[in-house]
Amino acid sequence: MYDAHYGWQDPTRRQLAERAQLAGVSVDPLIELAHVEAALGLVAAGVGDTIAGRAVVAGASFPAGLRAVPFADPLYDTIALVKRPRASAVRGRPRAGHRRDARVRPRYRGGRGRRRVTGP
Repeated sequence: MYDAHYGWQDPTRRQLAERAQLAGVSVDPLIELAHVEAALGLVAAGVGDTIAGRAVVAGASFPAGLRAVPFADPLYDTIALVKRPRASAVRGRPRAGHRRDARVRPRYRGGRGRRRVTGP
């Protein structure tokens, strides 16, 4: 399993552990790696299995001959938008804070002295 640096504090791993517990089993990786590419290389060599996000599976570096099977109920990543204080968004690209997606919270409006907005 990859992302060994964060171990079971990783949100995806926690979701896997919770699902396994509900099913009465456990997830016990034999090998933990830092990078998904290394994990996929071991799987391609026949050493074991791993998990990978949809973007990784659809990517050009996904090894030929491997097959991916989705979970019946999808897993969701926890992400954060990170920027330097007082830095503006790159011109010409949409700003994530301006999306009209109620699942993206908290949102901020305004310039300096931004205030937190919790509604859609």
